[in-house]
Amino acid sequence: MRSFQGICLPALLAVTLGIAPSLAAGDVANWDQAKVTELAGQFAKDAQKAYDALYRQGSTSGARGSGQAFTYNKLVDGVRLIASEARHLHASLEKGKDHDSTYHTFKRIAELVHDAQVDVRFLFVEHMTQEKIDTAAGSLQALAAYYDPGAIQIPKRRSQGD
Repeated sequence: MRSFQGICLPALLAVTLGIAPSLAAGDVANWDQAKVTELAGQFAKDAQKAYDALYRQGSTSGARGSGQAFTYNKLVDGVRLIASEARHLHASLEKGKDHDSTYHTFKRIAELVHDAQVDVRFLFVEHMTQEKIDTAAGSLQALAAYYDPGAIQIPKRRSQGD
């Protein structure tokens, strides 16, 4: 790495841009069992609310009987799996399991989120449902700081209310 009078250039750029050096480098936050358990609990609640909202929404976009029905059902099932894995992660953390013991569950959630992102691009999601999804995404990103800050990339999506 290049340095300027003993200062690491990437760290200098991060400070100049107003980004904490640890976040700029993608470093994982120091493990705090109580905090991670709390975040996982919040994510589990938010993921369940997102699933419930999506399930209640149904395929209001006229997807039934169309090519979108398959994608909608796949998305609902994917979000159900995310909520299930989130509950499992929270339960494991409550039992005292550490980063190494729960990392693979987190990575599985990240993979499921990626798959859901692909599916949701092709569907209409009601504004209230999108709010629940965005809330769950925010709590997952907070949790990701303790596992893999770059694993979750969740863009905002336009919905009917926008």
